Amino acid sequence: ALSALVGFKPSHGRLSTEGVLPFSWSLDHLGLFTRTAADAALLFSLLAPGDTTTDDRPLRIGLPREFFFERCDPEILTAVETALDALRDRGAELREVAFAEPLELSRSAALAVQLAEAASFHRPHLHARGARYSEEFRAGLALGQSLLATHYIDARRMMEAYRLDAERILAEVDLLLTPACPIFAPPLGEEHITQVGEREAVGNAITRCTSLFNMTGQPAIVLPLGLGGAGLPMGLQLVGRRGGDTALLAAACRLE
Repeated sequence: ALSALVGFKPSHGRLSTEGVLPFSWSLDHLGLFTRTAADAALLFSLLAPGDTTTDDRPLRIGLPREFFFERCDPEILTAVETALDALRDRGAELREVAFAEPLELSRSAALAVQLAEAASFHRPHLHARGARYSEEFRAGLALGQSLLATHYIDARRMMEAYRLDAERILAEVDLLLTPACPIFAPPLGEEHITQVGEREAVGNAITRCTSLFNMTGQPAIVLPLGLGGAGLPMGLQLVGRRGGDTALLAAACRLE
C-alpha cells in the first residue's frame, strides 16, 4: 500500500512456508509482490497449479465501515469511494457489513501471538547471534519473553472468534473491501501519527486494516489506488473466502 505495488496474501497454508525462517509459526504466510493483479494471478497459478475456480457473476462486496474506514486520511477515503462508484457502475452489489467482535483489540491479540511465538523460536539464536538482530526486533523478542501463558491463550481465543466472525460475514458476500492503509507513508523515524484528532502509534496505524486477516487466514490482496496530493501511494484491500484465492485474484483483475 505504501509503495504502489500489488501485495497478495494467499489463504493461510496455501503456499508452503518450508525453508522460510519463522517469525510466528501459526500466522506466517508466504505472499507475493507484483506490479499488477494480473501478474499476481499468473505467478500464483504457477505456484499453486490446478487452483482455477473463478466466478463471472456480479460481485457482492461487503463494506465493514466500522473500524476499517475510521481514522482514515480523507484523501484515501475519497479514492476508495471513487473505486466503489466504479464497482457500482459495473454491476457490483455493495452491502454494509459489521463485525460482532471488538476489532480495536485485534492488533494487541496479533502482537501477543506473534511476539510470544517469535520469542520461543528465536531465543537460542538471540543468545548465539544477537548482534545480527536489529535493536527493534530484539526489543520485540524481549517483550515476547515477558508475556504470560494466559496472555497467549486469551489472544488465541480472540483469534478464533475473529476467524468465525469473518467467515460469518463472508458467507453472505463474495468479498470484503477496505482501505489497505489508513495513512500515507510517514517520515522515517516517525513513531506516532495524529489522524482525525487521534494520536496513534505508526505501527498500529499502518497495519490496522490488514493484520486482522493475517489472524483469520483469509486471502487478501492490495491494489494501488494512485497517488495522493503529496505524491504518495494509496491502496485498496480486497479480502476473499478462505480457499477462494483464484476467485479473489479474478475479482482483483476485474477491478484493476
